Amino acid sequence: MLAPQTDEEGNITEENPGVFFGERGSGLRHVIDTLDEEIWGLLGESREKIDEKAGEMRDVLTK
Repeated sequence: MLAPQTDEEGNITEENPGVFFGERGSGLRHVIDTLDEEIWGLLGESREKIDEKAGEMRDVLTK
């Protein structure tokens, strides 16, 4: 991973904020986007399982 461009004191320069929070697919931004997709994928999968269980319970209760 590339580090952002810094001045003599180690401060990130305005001209080049670096790749950490840059465009999608670069540095830390890529990691954040990937984790976000994974988390939402897991949540979506869990939601489906919850809906499936709720449907089964509803069927049992309405018989």
